[in-house]
Amino acid sequence: MSEAAAKAAAVPVLKALGQDDAKVTATQVIDGSVRVVNADPVVAGLPTHGWSTGLHIGPDGKAVGGSGMLKEPVKGATYPVVGAAKALAELNEESKGTGPVGIGGCATDPPAGAGSTGTARPTRSRPAGRTRAWRRRRRSR
Repeated sequence: MSEAAAKAAAVPVLKALGQDDAKVTATQVIDGSVRVVNADPVVAGLPTHGWSTGLHIGPDGKAVGGSGMLKEPVKGATYPVVGAAKALAELNEESKGTGPVGIGGCATDPPAGAGSTGTARPTRSRPAGRTRAWRRRRRSR
């Protein structure tokens, strides 16, 4: 089935779902004969992302399956849009008085001997001739 035929077969279903103004693609084919028509709906005049409806159109031009978001999204909180300069100024104003915060926001210095002084920590070396088996026996005591 061609892309155009699959799109035409999907029109009545999309119209029934209220998605007749959706941006439609039909490039995906499953099992060599079922074409997937993906519709990205328009909500409040704006394009959507992640709200696709996928309709599986069989070789006979009938819908054989589908999935997607079939309900209008619920309006959430709204926030004013500000430019980068204003956003930076607001963030800088909010952080006044808190002092600089380093990476990870560590509250204290690292413990002495943890490599912060530039000196290496002493390491233990095993005596010559001792094997892994010796270490296992030693640990099991």
